Amino acid sequence: MRSTATLAFDIVRNLLGKRYQLVYIVENAPWSIRQDGCEITSRLTSLGLCDATVRVTPRGLRNTLIHFGSFHSYTQSVAQKAVDVFSNTLVLTWFHVEDDVVARRHIPYINTHIKRVVTSCTNTREHLLRLGLRKDIVEVIPIGVDISHFSPVSQETKQLIRERLGISLNVCVIGCFQKDGNYWGHGLEPKYIKGPDVFCDALDMVAKERNIFVLLTGPSRGYVKQRLQRSGIPFFHTYVSEYCRIVPYYQALDLYVVPSRLEGGPKAILESWATGVPVVTTNVGMVPDICQHAVNAVICDVDDPHGLAQGILSVAHDKNFSDQLARNGFAAVPLYDWNCIVRQYYETVYRLLLNKEKK
Repeated sequence: MRSTATLAFDIVRNLLGKRYQLVYIVENAPWSIRQDGCEITSRLTSLGLCDATVRVTPRGLRNTLIHFGSFHSYTQSVAQKAVDVFSNTLVLTWFHVEDDVVARRHIPYINTHIKRVVTSCTNTREHLLRLGLRKDIVEVIPIGVDISHFSPVSQETKQLIRERLGISLNVCVIGCFQKDGNYWGHGLEPKYIKGPDVFCDALDMVAKERNIFVLLTGPSRGYVKQRLQRSGIPFFHTYVSEYCRIVPYYQALDLYVVPSRLEGGPKAILESWATGVPVVTTNVGMVPDICQHAVNAVICDVDDPHGLAQGILSVAHDKNFSDQLARNGFAAVPLYDWNCIVRQYYETVYRLLLNKEKK
């Protein structure tokens, strides 16, 4: 009911409300893409670059620069005939390709009607080009992070956070904050592109050599929780409905793990770096663009639980190495502050398209 009301309200605002230079279309769910849209539009406005806002639908918009925040939000709007492709100027963010057949079906239309396609990593750019997307419309712009909000804490504060969460101080706390179950229910059916099976297989091996505690946030984590229960690995899970409240969970960690088979980001790498947490990750998404193995992250092969387990143990067993990864990640993260990323959006995508609209 609430999502339907939001949709109806946004249609009314599009038809009768204030006209913005840029409208960023987000999915009608409280998840990462909505947060990206809010960060981009609020900073464009506060930096005086352009007047921007978020909506869950483009229906009713005319003569506007519309940025679809995901492939799903774009295809849904096209299927529902909710977007006027002739009077509006369109931009699309495409994080990763899950289905080549579906992508190929949409690419001819995108090549004709979309002025710019933004992707967060070179991996996805090359994939899209192989599928036939026009090279001249693609821009690679990384996902951002708010470094004023994500920050490290002292060891004393870390211990206090762990105590509040009921975590023993003599364990290695491993984090994985993602949605890795299909749909929006309990998540008992794994979303394999996120690698929940790889994550659990790796933890089974790690637990034989190290006392660990697993900290989970995000919706639809049922598969992982069942696997951890069966393996006797202690864990704590919560769904943080307000994005700003996730920071203490990072601050409680000894290391963060990205087990995915496919990613556009993940932004969790940047959030971990900003909070001084070392990262062990598969070689997906932005990783080849922003990470150096054994310098600011431990990079493992995709779909390799044994390699992931060894990567986790290399950090868990060596505090000097762990501290080095954390220091180097923290030093790298200012490049990806949202203010820097938003200026990149404006200079490489929005400014030219907004100027064309004025003519």
